[in-house]
Amino acid sequence: MPRWKDLKRFCDRDGWECYKVTDHYFYRKVLPNGEVLYTKISMGSGEIHAHMWQ
Repeated sequence: MPRWKDLKRFCDRDGWECYKVTDHYFYRKVLPNGEVLYTKISMGSGEIHAHMWQ
């Protein structure tokens, strides 16, 4: 399973904007059609649990 740092690396490389940092990284990405996607990424070092990918 991927780790949280792998997801952060993906967002950084895929053009997501990190707009807030607290105990999590908060990212957003504006798509060409104007839709905005949001996600937050834990600062933990562990794996992302399988149930979060469903």
